[in-house]
Amino acid sequence: MTVPQSQQAAVVPDGGLLAVHAHPDDETLATGALLATWARAGEPVTVVTCTRGERGEVIDTPAHPTGVGHLEGDGPALAAFRETELARALAALGVRDHVFLDTVTSPVEPSDGGATVRY
Repeated sequence: MTVPQSQQAAVVPDGGLLAVHAHPDDETLATGALLATWARAGEPVTVVTCTRGERGEVIDTPAHPTGVGHLEGDGPALAAFRETELARALAALGVRDHVFLDTVTSPVEPSDGGATVRY
């Protein structure tokens, strides 16, 4: 059932927002407008990215610098490139708080001394 536009309520930022995404670029492609709306309203926004995109494909487009195709299959180099892209995208969206999932310390095991947990 489609609700007529005259009956739809506008989304109004109220409180913090936590977005969890599988890989870099999901923040832009999936929730970019939402993140930017919350950030522009001055509400706290945190983005958690689960991977660094190190296993992703590289699609050469005019937006990419020439020669990025060589990064496909080179996990560490591709991850570094994607991290830079992600940082720039988050800055453009106005998001200041970002973490990668594998840098989150364990809240469950106090005996582990706060060691980094790998997911």
